[in-house]
Amino acid sequence: MTSCIKISTTFFKMLLLLAAINLTYSCSNQKDNNPNSNETTQNVVADEGNTETIVINGTVKEIVFGKDGYTAQVATEKEGIYAALVSIVNVGGPANYKQCNIGDNVSFKGVPSTLGDAKQLMVKEILNITAAQVTNSQDVAAKYAQITPNDYCWQTNKVMDLHTEPRLDSKVEGKHFAGELLKVLGTKMVDNQLWVNVTYSLKVKAGYEGQFADGQVMSSGLPTGWIGGAETPEIACK
Repeated sequence: MTSCIKISTTFFKMLLLLAAINLTYSCSNQKDNNPNSNETTQNVVADEGNTETIVINGTVKEIVFGKDGYTAQVATEKEGIYAALVSIVNVGGPANYKQCNIGDNVSFKGVPSTLGDAKQLMVKEILNITAAQVTNSQDVAAKYAQITPNDYCWQTNKVMDLHTEPRLDSKVEGKHFAGELLKVLGTKMVDNQLWVNVTYSLKVKAGYEGQFADGQVMSSGLPTGWIGGAETPEIACK
């Protein structure tokens, strides 16, 4: 009887030893296959650190408006021109968003990229915008920079040539007249002369119909191009 009790006790101890060895091996294997939380956090931080940000400083030469912001062509002193994409979402909301005008000196922080030979910057922070001392043409450009494509606008110049490029020697697509409705897409200063990028909607504002045959504009499509140069574009909106 005593012998049986000794055998059972010995057998039970062996089972406990085997269980302890198995548990130790299992924990060791699990540690190798699953890095601890500190290691995972360090990896995440390292990945986030791969996003490069730079600061550019320069003068705004051109502005084109988009759905929730604008793209400013910023001429820097040493690195050439950047297309700075400024949106309400990317700068963290309306409280951090600010409109700049042609001729302003700006400082933007963001993520750089290239598209072909063109340099781009997705702006994450507007560090500074200093208003330029403007001439008459620049003053008008600053005014027109506030116009969005959704505004109701019309030409008040008696007649304007629509150019394919903001240059007097570029192709003339046609002539457009006072009262024609248009959308303002952007502005540009070339040799201190204002050019405005527009699309004519081929409709006439009430009160101007008499100068058009049957009150209709004699054109087709949605003519898009540049007006201005030697003559300052006159655009009214409401």
